[in-house]
Amino acid sequence: MADDVAQASVKLVGIADTVSSVESIDVEDHDTWIDRARVVFDDSKALASQIMKEATKVQISLGWSQENAFVFEGVVMDVKTEAKGQADQRVTLTAYDVGY
Repeated sequence: MADDVAQASVKLVGIADTVSSVESIDVEDHDTWIDRARVVFDDSKALASQIMKEATKVQISLGWSQENAFVFEGVVMDVKTEAKGQADQRVTLTAYDVGY
């Protein structure tokens, strides 16, 4: 049996596949505030910034290769593109819980 490997999945509903690699995921689960997720993508091919739009539904799963858990479902409220260096960019997606 192979060792478990950490895995993260970010799915934008209605978009076939995220074409960029995920740099980081930050999911905040609040009791009194609205749950929020921030995902930073490495967008060196400049494709993610063109397909990620506000009001898109996003689903995030985290876990291991043998066990994976659905941790967040929400609606994209902000997409921010930033320069990362020579001809590279990153895209930060902010989503709020569907209850928002």
